[in-house]
Amino acid sequence: MQTLTDSQHFCKLGFDKIVDEFDFPNEAVTLGWGLSDEDLFRKWETVLDSEPEPFFSSALTTTNHHPFEVPDNYRLQAGDSVTDRYRESLHYTDAMLGGFLKRISKKPWFKNTIIFVTADTSSYQNAEQHTNNYEEFVNLHSQVPLLILSGKSTALGKKSEGLIITQHASQVDLAPTILDILRKKYIVPWVGRSLLNSVDLLTDVPQRAFTNRPGAYWAVIEEKSRYYRENDQRDHFFGDQDNQKGLHLKEIGSSWIETIRWVLQENRVWPEK
Repeated sequence: MQTLTDSQHFCKLGFDKIVDEFDFPNEAVTLGWGLSDEDLFRKWETVLDSEPEPFFSSALTTTNHHPFEVPDNYRLQAGDSVTDRYRESLHYTDAMLGGFLKRISKKPWFKNTIIFVTADTSSYQNAEQHTNNYEEFVNLHSQVPLLILSGKSTALGKKSEGLIITQHASQVDLAPTILDILRKKYIVPWVGRSLLNSVDLLTDVPQRAFTNRPGAYWAVIEEKSRYYRENDQRDHFFGDQDNQKGLHLKEIGSSWIETIRWVLQENRVWPEK
């Protein structure tokens, strides 16, 4: 496995090869937090070309992260507010990702490749923002996209209806979903579940998403019930069920938080070799 991202963090996640800023040429452009998305995708393309199949590779873009710096030719000239700059960064990253996908679609390894595009957080969030409408707040700031593309079934640039999954889910559901798509047998006590499972079969594991912004809030979200926990310990429960449901979601969220803390503290994210 390989990754193009922060070497100190991802070396603890089981990646065998790390590609970081020291592997890029001196003329590579830096924007905001790191290398430009254009240079990152170009480098990733060459890395993938040299990998023996099968391979697992990951890259983390940073241009669409605050402070949202983009090349001048990608400025939308709509204004200079944080929101304006954020939209410009999305415009730029979208163009760079599109170019990357178009280029690799011509590679011999593309037809045997599955691509997952997602994020660690939702849209730009003002850290100082306060709201009294926590229902709207949670719904707005807990939406993270997930795009799954298969080289065998995807004709880039051509209209394809594909499949839209609208059920509640979060990043913990990604690993079992990947293994299901690869049709790999596995026996693992996953916290999450495969998104390929029929909703009708999810009697024991309900549709549920977990979101956490350290220092601000965390929430457990189901279709009919949402529990929201502010960092100052204030509780908010929304739904058409009684308070016992809210207490149940609170218990689940608290156990997830404590489990994550324990895993990080004991360095058990990935087994040692």
